[in-house]
Amino acid sequence: MYQFHFTERMTNQIFILLFVVVTVQCTPPLQSSPNIVKRTANAQSSASDTIVDVKEAARDSLLNKNTFPSLAMDTIAAQDTTTEKTASKIVLMRPIQDTTLQNPQSKQLENKPPKQIDTLQTQTRTFLEKINRGLEQQGFFGGARTYKGVKYDVFILNLRDVNIAMHWKNSRGSPFTNLGNVKKAVEQQGDTLLFATNGGIYAKDNTPEGLFIEKGIEKKALNTKDDYGNFYMKPNGVFLIANNSARNNPIASIVQTKDYEQQKKLLASQGFEIIYAVQSGPMLGIDGNKHPKFNAASPSKRIRNGVGVLDNKRVAFAIPQTPVNLFDFYSFFNNELYCSNSLYLDGVISKMYISSPNAQRKDLNGNFVTIISVTK
Repeated sequence: MYQFHFTERMTNQIFILLFVVVTVQCTPPLQSSPNIVKRTANAQSSASDTIVDVKEAARDSLLNKNTFPSLAMDTIAAQDTTTEKTASKIVLMRPIQDTTLQNPQSKQLENKPPKQIDTLQTQTRTFLEKINRGLEQQGFFGGARTYKGVKYDVFILNLRDVNIAMHWKNSRGSPFTNLGNVKKAVEQQGDTLLFATNGGIYAKDNTPEGLFIEKGIEKKALNTKDDYGNFYMKPNGVFLIANNSARNNPIASIVQTKDYEQQKKLLASQGFEIIYAVQSGPMLGIDGNKHPKFNAASPSKRIRNGVGVLDNKRVAFAIPQTPVNLFDFYSFFNNELYCSNSLYLDGVISKMYISSPNAQRKDLNGNFVTIISVTK
């Protein structure tokens, strides 16, 4: 773009004249609400497809939107009367009053005949009731959900009631490699495997491509490099589990890679240690918005697995039964599972084991580096 530059040879009179004209005629436009700007940008970027828009009122009853919404934090300004400076006090894990999933109205219902609207509302309400019933009765839900004509296998857990772990190598130093080996190891310890899936993308040398923490030990460092492939589609992110051992209070979070070190310090300041973490990419949902590089009309469709957080206690995993593009995968987490932040784990090689009787996904094979499990 051509840019005009003033030179020292121009007279002061011309400069003054231009300054007056610009000052008088170029009054600043009215500023739109940030929410309006954000929604307009989202609508333009996805005009080629229909987005199910969950109303903010319904979403806010589940999550507190702030710097790290998946941790349900609040930043409260407190006046320091001694120094007369404003200090930021971080309050971690504000209790979430309503822990049941809502049935939001959405644009999915617009321009549809009344019978279709009734059917969609009934299906959504039934699905949410099943999830809530599972979480209340046993601490987890395993089942399937159809979205935009694609059936997804879903597992949702509550950290208050079940245990989550990440695995790479067994006690002999050999990689677990597949879900079946993790199941055997879990059962030998007297636990029941409720769920398992492969973790993040791995490198050619069969090591995690990025950060991997197991039982509080960092076994692979955070990867901030720029390169090619899904892992490096920035922003990428980290799925982590932290615990305050004094209170035995595990929490879950998904953060962008660029925010990880800040998150780690914040957690430590509140007595939390990161017990498990896996880095992958790209991020799917970022505070309710899609990844900036996703295209609703993308023809690149694959089987993919991913993870999302509903709040700091409830975690959702999903895998489609038929190939989808990244935009639709994000939409499923955001619009059907109410996960404002979600992360792509891996692609066509992905597998998932769900123990629930009504779940059809019982994969125990695979060839992986890291594996995520849920036990009870």
